Amino acid sequence: FRVLRPLRTLSRIKSMKPILITFARSLPSIGNVFTLLAFFMCIYGILSIELMSGALRGYCFFDPRPGRNNFTEAALSRLISQQTPFIAEQFNVLGGWNVYVQTCRPEDELAFGQDSGFICPDMSIDGETYATTCSTKKWCGTDWCLHDWNSNPYDLAGGFISYDNIFSSLVTNFQAMTFASWDDLLYRVSNGGNVWMSRIYHTSWVFIGAFVVVQLALAVLAVAFVQAQEEQTTERAREALYEESILEPPGHDSRAQTHKRGANRRMTIANIIGVRQQGWMARAMDA
Repeated sequence: FRVLRPLRTLSRIKSMKPILITFARSLPSIGNVFTLLAFFMCIYGILSIELMSGALRGYCFFDPRPGRNNFTEAALSRLISQQTPFIAEQFNVLGGWNVYVQTCRPEDELAFGQDSGFICPDMSIDGETYATTCSTKKWCGTDWCLHDWNSNPYDLAGGFISYDNIFSSLVTNFQAMTFASWDDLLYRVSNGGNVWMSRIYHTSWVFIGAFVVVQLALAVLAVAFVQAQEEQTTERAREALYEESILEPPGHDSRAQTHKRGANRRMTIANIIGVRQQGWMARAMDA
């Protein structure tokens, strides 16, 4: 391929040769390291789906259930006219105070049988305080929807960061491994589930993915680079000895050695012919 022709130029630069050799020799070992990383990513991906699926979908709502709040006509009109009715979000609730989107844990869900996560506080609209509740689903007029779930936080990669399915879990684990807002993800999941579960999960994954596996890859590259440098040093030493006529390059014999080997071959051939002639003479005398 013409695209790979610049590699020939790089191979002619002596200082680049160890780097190219390092890259070529380390590919099999780097492949093993990436296989190990993929194994850990799958294990943590499956574990996250089992433990934290839907943990980022819990939002605070002004409780719309009968008997929970006595909304004023103005507040009720505002809450119903929102894109997501009754959600407690400062960009959707006009005139709201202490109103924000916060990942929370639904009241009817327990993490490992214990209360944990963020509990929605009472919030106010136009000076009136109302009770709130946490739900992973939207309000459908008379009750919580059966299949209309809240979306994942948009500020986390446009809603693609979650533990709801294996693909999203792998993407989320890869982002956490790169230290990109992994602490924010830890706190969000802690609010929507069990605090210690989120801490142990994310801390252990960052340690394994970002420190252990990445350090293994760096160690493989370091070993291959040291070996390439040693080979280049040996090659330079052989070239220096050849220039000083102490050591001849392999495959190139001197004239004296060439003549000596030719004479040995001729003597060997003559001996073989002489032995055969003596055999023929002995056979003729016997006959």
